[in-house]
Amino acid sequence: MPSSKFFQSLVYNWPAKILSLVTALLLFFLIQMVSASERSFYIPLEVKIPDNYIVENTAPEQIKLVIKGPEDDIYRIIPEQITSSVDFLDADSDGVHVRKIIIDTELVVGDTEMIIYVLEPDSVKLFLSKTENEDTK
Repeated sequence: MPSSKFFQSLVYNWPAKILSLVTALLLFFLIQMVSASERSFYIPLEVKIPDNYIVENTAPEQIKLVIKGPEDDIYRIIPEQITSSVDFLDADSDGVHVRKIIIDTELVVGDTEMIIYVLEPDSVKLFLSKTENEDTK
């Protein structure tokens, strides 16, 4: 019999209980979104190309990095601890090549899963052509 009283108290006035739960969840997510901050800065971009190729267009020298997350966490990050690079070393033909930019946050102290890194741009497009070596003449 005691279990039926528990069940009755659980289902009694269930619409109000469901509404209260949904309201609490919405309030929780709203507070999470409001407390998230955003910080942006520019970091240098290292472009790696093969020795026997030259870049025909201009490669960006820096990229914009946007960091999103809890305000206390993102303002502890020192921009100089983050490096970015793009690797074209596997290019084996003339023409346009596109590669994703890679950021290295290994040196960042206090990097948590709550921090989101957004790159602007997130990839680099270069037109590469082979250089003329004396060996090929």
